[in-house]
Amino acid sequence: MKKSDEAAIYGETREYDHDNKKIMAYSREYNGRRLFVVGNFSRKTVKYNLPDWIADAEIKINNYEELQKNGLQVIFKPYQAVVLEVNSVDCQN
Repeated sequence: MKKSDEAAIYGETREYDHDNKKIMAYSREYNGRRLFVVGNFSRKTVKYNLPDWIADAEIKINNYEELQKNGLQVIFKPYQAVVLEVNSVDCQN
């Protein structure tokens, strides 16, 4: 994806929850599309609250078969990572 997706290659990066020791999260926005990349970098299950603008995003990549989600709260399994996509026209932040 990093080699073929314009948002991943050229998109403006915005980091989220920089101080979180277990979760890495950032978005890349380019040409009307926004990707949100979030990963659990721990060996324990972690709860994480997604930004409001990501509510209706499509899962593009997930290294597990499913993503446990309750509203905007996601429960990440150990070392789980996902890439979500949303049309940035719908994004507020």
